[in-house]
Amino acid sequence: MGRLREKGMVVIGLVVLGLGGFGCREAPAPEAEAPPPLTTLYLVRHAEKADDGTDDPPLTEAGQARAERLAAMLREAGIDAIYATRYRRNQETVAPLAEALGLAVTTHEVQGAALADTLLARHAGGDVVVVGHSNTVPWLLNALVGEARYDQLAEDDYGGLYVVTVAAPGRADVALLRF
Repeated sequence: MGRLREKGMVVIGLVVLGLGGFGCREAPAPEAEAPPPLTTLYLVRHAEKADDGTDDPPLTEAGQARAERLAAMLREAGIDAIYATRYRRNQETVAPLAEALGLAVTTHEVQGAALADTLLARHAGGDVVVVGHSNTVPWLLNALVGEARYDQLAEDDYGGLYVVTVAAPGRADVALLRF
């Protein structure tokens, strides 16, 4: 009987040691949170406008040609939404792209940080075109990058396409393309 008792004690000892090991294991590392989706904004100043003496001029022939180039450039970019101010030159700049994609143009009047917040909230992870003006494009760029990096565009500066990849408010990369 002594031998059976001895075996029983060994088995109990092994079980205790085995179970004790379960409590000593390291907890698994928590899964890393998935990064927020990247949002890509395509910011452009309206194309060349006519000098017709009005507050709301149409595009010139050169401006219309530039609007067509913008549409060709972004047609396959996966654009989800298009924003432009109410002015004719802005609406005409984006009209060929909107028509090609079958998207309505959302008219906006807010600028800078308020517009940046709206776009990022409504279109997180999306691709959005915004047509602005020589002063509003830099405001929006600065709001997206979180610092005053961009100055007002020159009055004759057309054809700049700012591709802004936003990871989070104030964390954005900017590439300038020409069209």
